[in-house]
Amino acid sequence: MFNAHIGVELNGDYLLGISNTIENSSSTKSYKDVAVSMGNNKSRRTITQSSSSSSTTYKLNRSSMSITPAVKLVAPLGVKFSMFSRVGIALPVSDNLNYEYSQSQSQSSSQSDTYYTSAAYNYSNHSSGSELQKKEFTSYFKAGYFASIGLSYAFSNVSIYGEISSVSHSFEVKKGTITEWTTASNPSAGSSTTTDNLKDLDTRDKVTEYQKEYTVNQNAKADPESPMQDVSFSLPASSVGVKVGMLFKF
Repeated sequence: MFNAHIGVELNGDYLLGISNTIENSSSTKSYKDVAVSMGNNKSRRTITQSSSSSSTTYKLNRSSMSITPAVKLVAPLGVKFSMFSRVGIALPVSDNLNYEYSQSQSQSSSQSDTYYTSAAYNYSNHSSGSELQKKEFTSYFKAGYFASIGLSYAFSNVSIYGEISSVSHSFEVKKGTITEWTTASNPSAGSSTTTDNLKDLDTRDKVTEYQKEYTVNQNAKADPESPMQDVSFSLPASSVGVKVGMLFKF
């Protein structure tokens, strides 16, 4: 602090696990009961049932570390209490975004034929499958803005404080990498199988480098061992939080 009312600070912030999830699910069922007269007071009854369900989930999880140099303004509210505010810039040291896509589906059907008074034929089938894909994105260096307002209470050499802070920032995508991609199937007959799709992909299929601007050569042959090129885009990455802490004076 330069004096009792103004000073500068250098803080560090670590943002862990801001997660957003979107899930879509659907299911269908059908039932059919058909009776056919066979003559001579005899009949055939066929009952057919089927059902299917599917679920798709999208998850985004962001973690970041930043340094926030700021100017601090303090306004005393009596002997013990003070109101303060901080304004500065947020300089990202690391910023990562993890994307996860998962899908599962299942189908089942059954049929029962009854001739006269006894069950003569029964059939059932069930199968299921799933897919999981994970991607990791890194960002370009881009400064944001930091601001907070709070109250503090002073003891002899210790102060406790609470504040509401906000960071205005955007995540400008620089590179995307598929880190995991598997599919699994569980047929009605036979054992389940899991396939690792990642091992068969070239670098171009797994890695994308996002440029702020780039030129496309239509006559150039794509190199499978070089990352794919695409135009960068930004995602909102602002946050609001509450902080509580202690300040020691020496």
